[in-house]
Amino acid sequence: MAVHEVNFEGWGWREISEGSKLLELFFNDKMSRAFHAIFEQDPNNLTLGFNDSSGYVWLQDENYNIAMVSKGRLDIYFTDSETGEEGFIEDFDTKTRKRVKKEYGLEDTNIGN
Repeated sequence: MAVHEVNFEGWGWREISEGSKLLELFFNDKMSRAFHAIFEQDPNNLTLGFNDSSGYVWLQDENYNIAMVSKGRLDIYFTDSETGEEGFIEDFDTKTRKRVKKEYGLEDTNIGN
């Protein structure tokens, strides 16, 4: 038998509330196609993350893929490794979007088209 704990040290009520919204969306299957494509290998191996400088709260997998709320659903928050630019797929210009999709293994999908 294993005991698993979550440590909310440093989290405020706002961050805990945001985290609970992420979990609610996850359990209610309110996720984008990009989320399913990235997290389908092990969707239950997620942790909550929080940056106390930016205030961002997210779900994260063991490969540091990040999901946050966009348009009322969980969506991947991408990072372009070439430029460091971050955002949801629709936030990128066409050239960057194509590069990011390739980097994340989504080039053969219509995600973000």
